[in-house]
Amino acid sequence: MRQQVSALLPALLVTYLLGLLTARLALAAPAAQNQVTANCTAPNYCASTCPCGATGFFCAGSILCCKPCPTKTPTPRPTPSRTRTPSRTPTRTPTRTSTRTPTRTPTRTSTRTPTRTPTRTPTATPVCAAPNYCANTCPCGSTGASCGGSVLCCLPCPTNTPTPTPSRTPTPTYTPTPTYTPTRTQTPTLPTGNYEVRAPLSGSLQGQECYCLNNCPGGAPCHDDTGRCTTCGWETNRGCVHYPGTSLKFPVDIFGSAGTEVRFSATDTIRSNRITHVRIMCNQEPPSGFDWVKDAVLVELYAYPDASGPLIGKVLYAHLVERKAPGVYNEPQGIVIGRLGSTDCNCSCYDGFHVHMERSAESNGYTHYGGCDTAISPSNWWIYRWVK
Repeated sequence: MRQQVSALLPALLVTYLLGLLTARLALAAPAAQNQVTANCTAPNYCASTCPCGATGFFCAGSILCCKPCPTKTPTPRPTPSRTRTPSRTPTRTPTRTSTRTPTRTPTRTSTRTPTRTPTRTPTATPVCAAPNYCANTCPCGSTGASCGGSVLCCLPCPTNTPTPTPSRTPTPTYTPTPTYTPTRTQTPTLPTGNYEVRAPLSGSLQGQECYCLNNCPGGAPCHDDTGRCTTCGWETNRGCVHYPGTSLKFPVDIFGSAGTEVRFSATDTIRSNRITHVRIMCNQEPPSGFDWVKDAVLVELYAYPDASGPLIGKVLYAHLVERKAPGVYNEPQGIVIGRLGSTDCNCSCYDGFHVHMERSAESNGYTHYGGCDTAISPSNWWIYRWVK
């Protein structure tokens, strides 16, 4: 009995303690309810621990006012809608079937006739039948047969037929071939218009019209058309430089820089030209080693291609190096005919780097003079002009 009571004591003690705890909680419940109403309102809730954090208020005693945990909604993953379906299905089926059937059957049959036996016919005895006839003699020959005994079988004599006289074909009348007389080609004339040779480089006018070795006004060889040199000779006298042996006159000197290209600048009415190399005469010989100052080109001007038709005139370009090769040039506007030297000319006309020009003295020719040091260029200055 005592042992049974001892075994029940722990159980009774536990029951007692639980009852005390329940009563304590029942007494505290109204206060906790009031505290929730005051500070921990929904969606917050009271708990001993807050897995998602507390609000900072207490429900009762050490009971916490907890924050609700956020509900995590997973973002749905987009389902790929592109489905690749192979649409290409190989449909090629080899359908080639050999239908060739060997059909060649050798069918050669020998058709050769067996041995041929020639039939020999005995020669017949000649018969003297018409038109042949029997006679002792045959004036026109016999057949070789006999009519009997010595009587011959004669051939008939041919009938004599007169030979026809051929008809006479009249001889054709001889008609002499007409003699070809070539049509006389008329020499082309110079078309009406202006034919200008323009400045061959961009530079300035210097010596022109006449050249004086001594006693020139101002001591310079440059004179325009209103101040010609009168105290020494004109261009036809010893005092002026010109190409010897011709009627070239009207000299003009154009200053430029050493090595400058000298071009044949002209209007398009000049369709071709002919270039030859010449040597000019200077009153004053250049120093030794400067013979190039005598080198020049003479240009003939034509209004038709291939240097044909009447000659318009001639122009001289002197004191050049690297001269253009002699020859005929079509549409020659702008071609380079030489260069100025790299050393001072030191010749009897204008000293310095320049090209010396002259022209032939046709009655319809003109020269464009200007004041000394006038700046000129191919686009704004013509040197010589011929008018038709």
